[in-house]
Amino acid sequence: MRRSPRSQRATLTICAVVLALGLMPGAHAAPTKNAYVRINQLGYPATLPKQAFVMASVDEAGTPFSVVDVATKTAVFNGTVPASAGSWSSAFDFVHPIDFSALQTPGRYTVVVGGTAGATSPRFRIGTDAALYRTALANALSFYQTERDGPTMCNRCSVRRRRTSTIRPR
Repeated sequence: MRRSPRSQRATLTICAVVLALGLMPGAHAAPTKNAYVRINQLGYPATLPKQAFVMASVDEAGTPFSVVDVATKTAVFNGTVPASAGSWSSAFDFVHPIDFSALQTPGRYTVVVGGTAGATSPRFRIGTDAALYRTALANALSFYQTERDGPTMCNRCSVRRRRTSTIRPR
């Protein structure tokens, strides 16, 4: 089926408008974030040192940061980002270690960094060793019990209910 000249013109006009809008400054997605806060995803034992890292494309030394209680949304610890310890990559020329070891109250928190880059960490916990690591240890044990077997493999205990893969002498 052949299109009329009017229909072809309309289609070309629409294509030209879409192309022009796509090439306009500011029409593209927002630029990638230029700072991130990296934390221990399992959490921090209450009595041990606690450090997070601000990875930024600009120097954030001297910028204020806060550790915020997720439940109350209040700052429970405040500090200043120290000098950079070096670079991570060409995208992150500045890596600032921030210390909040003085915070020992169990709970769920985020680290919020102000400054030009501005960044917020994922949520993390502060608590007892047992509370923090119980799930990770159980997952690791389950994995090894499922994936590894040997002469003492218990088929009824196995998650996969399979035969042993080891060769037994006859």
